[in-house]
Amino acid sequence: MFDGPASEHTRDELAAMVALVEALMPPDSGVRVMDWRIKAKVAQRALLYQARFRTDARLSAVAMARAEALTAECRSLLLGQAGTLADVAALN
Repeated sequence: MFDGPASEHTRDELAAMVALVEALMPPDSGVRVMDWRIKAKVAQRALLYQARFRTDARLSAVAMARAEALTAECRSLLLGQAGTLADVAALN
């Protein structure tokens, strides 16, 4: 990708998250899961755009903090923190 190890790490995290979601999704829910993935990607991109290009420093910081919090939440699922897999399964 673009910056070597960091991009490779991101790619690996994405692959792990996709594998987790696919393992937990019920049969015949592929369309719904794809809809979630697309909406999440669009929302994260919007937050990162706001964080980078807003002229109001406070709103930029809020957008970055939210983007980081959502990313951390996803990463916590991959790290296997107690209860988080059950929380994902409950969404189904």
